[in-house]
Amino acid sequence: MKKNLFLLSLLTLAFFSCNQDKLDVLEDPYVEVTVKVVDAICSDMILEIQEENLKNLGDSSFTHEGNEYNGVIHISGVQCLPPSLMKNIYKEGGLNKSTEFKIKITKIPNRTNCEFATCLATFNTVPNSKYYILSN
Repeated sequence: MKKNLFLLSLLTLAFFSCNQDKLDVLEDPYVEVTVKVVDAICSDMILEIQEENLKNLGDSSFTHEGNEYNGVIHISGVQCLPPSLMKNIYKEGGLNKSTEFKIKITKIPNRTNCEFATCLATFNTVPNSKYYILSN
């Protein structure tokens, strides 16, 4: 009986430790990460997390336009971001793919005043790791 109870305890612990969302293990509902823009189109953006210890929040071995990235996340609703963040994403003449900048990401959808804005352009494939930017 003790062996069965011990096995049940081990299985329960294994189940709960492996069945958590990536941000559920954090104490806060968001995490601040340093990112670089991989690509952006209309309201979708692909970002690569720069900190090695946080790359697990994104997708591994994600291929985009022939390049492979690790720690890649998908952000939608880019057109609703404040100008202070937009200047990190776009520069005169196009995307700013060379600058690293900090953002706070969350799994909690943001309520914005432009949430009904639509854009039909999107990427063929996006990372499975979808987050929202906390813009306060």
